[in-house]
Amino acid sequence: MSAPAAPSAVIAVGLDIGHDPRTGAEHPGVPHTSTEQVARLVADAAAAAPLVASSVPALRGTWLESIAAALEAHTDTLVALADSETALGQERLSGELAKAAGSLRFYGAVAADGAFLAATIDSTGTPPSPDLRRMRLPVGPVAVFGASNFPFGFGVLGHDTASAIAAGCPVVVKAHPAHPRLSTRLGEIASAALAESGAPAGTFAVVVGFEAGLALVDANPIEAVAFTGSQTGGMALIQRASQRDNPIPVFAEMGTVNPVVVTPAAADTRIGEIAAGFAQSFTMGTGQFCTKPGLLLTPAGSDAARHVGAALGELPPGWLLTGAIASAYRHGHASLAAAGAAVAGAGKSPSAGFTAVPTVFTAQANDLTEGSPLLEECFGPAALVIEYGDLDELREVLGRLQPSLAATIASAGSDDADLPWLVALLASRAGRVVVDGWPTGVANTWAQQHGGPWPATSRPEATSVGAAALDRFTRPVAFQGVADSVLPPALRSANPWGVPQRVNGRQRPASGDCAGVTPTQSRS
Repeated sequence: MSAPAAPSAVIAVGLDIGHDPRTGAEHPGVPHTSTEQVARLVADAAAAAPLVASSVPALRGTWLESIAAALEAHTDTLVALADSETALGQERLSGELAKAAGSLRFYGAVAADGAFLAATIDSTGTPPSPDLRRMRLPVGPVAVFGASNFPFGFGVLGHDTASAIAAGCPVVVKAHPAHPRLSTRLGEIASAALAESGAPAGTFAVVVGFEAGLALVDANPIEAVAFTGSQTGGMALIQRASQRDNPIPVFAEMGTVNPVVVTPAAADTRIGEIAAGFAQSFTMGTGQFCTKPGLLLTPAGSDAARHVGAALGELPPGWLLTGAIASAYRHGHASLAAAGAAVAGAGKSPSAGFTAVPTVFTAQANDLTEGSPLLEECFGPAALVIEYGDLDELREVLGRLQPSLAATIASAGSDDADLPWLVALLASRAGRVVVDGWPTGVANTWAQQHGGPWPATSRPEATSVGAAALDRFTRPVAFQGVADSVLPPALRSANPWGVPQRVNGRQRPASGDCAGVTPTQSRS
């Protein structure tokens, strides 16, 4: 498929050129969006913001449903295009597209539910107590920087875009240079679907190019930034946004090393099974998951590294997404070796393209010192096995690790004596604690938390997946002594939107289906 033609209003100032990771061959380039065009698109988003914010929440669900249906209608061509730019495989990408459509529907259902508004009314009618009403309001236009490793799930139409629109905010997305043709095609499909479903003009747009991304962050009407990617990229955006005349929050999911702790009882009974699961998990997607478990902490004498190395030989090879990622992976290997890590086993690698050899390293617990590369994420199919001598040493090692998105415990079952203290300790240092499972793969549900303490994310209170993802794009406002007719619909006594309200301390359930518009429930 050739690159989409630049709209006539776009002044081409460069090209984003994607590659086929299997061969390294270039694809046709996609023209960059000029800074003038970025300004116009942001102005359109600002003009649409009051209309999107005042729309019935369930109506936003119908907009997201229209995008989901359009995605599904173009499955074959989108998957083929994505595979040509990412080499993630059509089976994996077909499943990811289906989950992305389900997520769009899920966030529409969260919007229709209305609980995210947190509508709260204190109105006793007894002086001198004032009439106070509080709810969360959309912040306004949001800039989204999608990820390279999930072109559907965390890309142009991923969780950030879907949750922002569900929350009542227009979105302008920066296309990822790893898959620019797919990004622009997704933008075309979504724009057409939104127009057909009656969403206000300016609700959604896509820009292309590094300079366009900077202009997007700098644009005064943008009120928040959502980012998924490296610590380097996230920190650059955080700094840029903080230097504006009106600094804005950046919700950056950056990731660190996600640890797996094997308890002594588990090591005694099933170390081979744990090692095989670890190998499969840290190489999933060629190790390019932000939830990749990168460190296995296991009791001394368990011989876990040998088991992991043996399991690697049974797994299929894969490609990294870009030449830059492949180069960084090789540099990461060298850094681990320089820091004292030794290769304990390796898997298969393709013979051409952006190749990566899956590798498991070992090192000593006392090698994990402050500033060591052993404590840093190596993006790609590499992992480290560390043996601990006793539980006191395990506690010390865990205390040296950076906080993470996820932490996993491999136990001997619910009666494992080490579960209680490990769950409590890891909960203080990770956004999600997994017991006897693997962290790769994030279910999009009401209870999900996909975030973590700094530096895993820039905002530890936020999640980029799940119902609470909408909270990032709203802010609480209290109204005191405001006439009922002037209040937002969610705070009026008649509750025309039918959303849940807490009145004088007591929760009232939703009173209807938000004007009769009920989006399809999530299939993710």
